[in-house]
Amino acid sequence: MRTVFAHVLSAAIAMLALHFPGTDVIGAESTLVTKARVAPRADIIERMYGSVIQGSHDGSAWVDLSDPLIPYPAANVWTDIPVTKNGSVSWEYLRWLGGVGSHGNIAELEFYNGATKILGTKFGTAGSWANPPATNDPRLEFRSAFDGDFATYFDAPIADYA
Repeated sequence: MRTVFAHVLSAAIAMLALHFPGTDVIGAESTLVTKARVAPRADIIERMYGSVIQGSHDGSAWVDLSDPLIPYPAANVWTDIPVTKNGSVSWEYLRWLGGVGSHGNIAELEFYNGATKILGTKFGTAGSWANPPATNDPRLEFRSAFDGDFATYFDAPIADYA
């Protein structure tokens, strides 16, 4: 069974990682991704500028799978980011990488293999901008990027590389 993890590695990174517990061989189980669907934080859509989709076989060395997102996506609708690079390779880990200074701002994120949405368990960095973990607003945590609600979004504690 595949377990899909969402992890915010830094302020500028929101990651949906595909990980297969009990698999000792890298790439023994992986998935093909054909597109990501994103929705920006509606009041600051420019923070999506330059974001890319990346894949990894080990969770540490990353390869771009898409061109940078340019121009800004429209607010309150899904924007598809096609996987145009290394499209025939299956990946154990996938992530959306926000652009410089983005605070990882993203309202929604989904990955697809054809018409099939890739699902699983999410995890990530605690906290959000102006809200330390002790007083954090859950509407701004990484989980908000996976709740299907365009009105909620992830807003990382700092702009880049927490």
